[in-house]
Amino acid sequence: MADKYKDKVDTKDIDKEVEKEQKQYGGKDQFESMLKQQKMTLDDYKEQKKLQAYQKALLNDKVDISDKDIKENTKKASHILIKVKENKDDKEGLSDKKAKAKAEEIQKEVAKNPDKFGEIAKKESKDTSSAKKDGSLGYVIKGQMDSTFEKALFKLKEGDVSKVVKTDYGYHIIKADKESDFDKQKIKT
Repeated sequence: MADKYKDKVDTKDIDKEVEKEQKQYGGKDQFESMLKQQKMTLDDYKEQKKLQAYQKALLNDKVDISDKDIKENTKKASHILIKVKENKDDKEGLSDKKAKAKAEEIQKEVAKNPDKFGEIAKKESKDTSSAKKDGSLGYVIKGQMDSTFEKALFKLKEGDVSKVVKTDYGYHIIKADKESDFDKQKIKT
């Protein structure tokens, strides 16, 4: 590993980092005393720091995810869920027929007033956690949700609303939210 990454690991930087740490501990003597308690010498500590730097270089080499990959595999989404009863005794949800009819009615309302999606989600969605947030699911990563839901979501363009989509959870109206803050989010991380 050292041979492969020696050009990516600068021992001078490691020495500077160790000097900085020594100052934070009140000087070289106190720092070495602390190392001695851990049964390490200053050289051992520097070798450990060097190994960590090589490991970091290796990881950076192996993990290479581009912005394009992220944009193609994530989408900011909101939804409205109309639950279907799982069985006759289920108190939550509607019969399949009623749930579908209600979802289609809501979808028409959303199509007429797309700016009111959040308002409608708060009022109508049975996904209580997202309903509180105007239906927002945040960023959805491919492979994270029901495949039928994802297929519908990833076909949508920013700002578009889906037709009614049936999953095991019920009927959904899905909105692809604006992702204009992607680059701002990227800078924060």
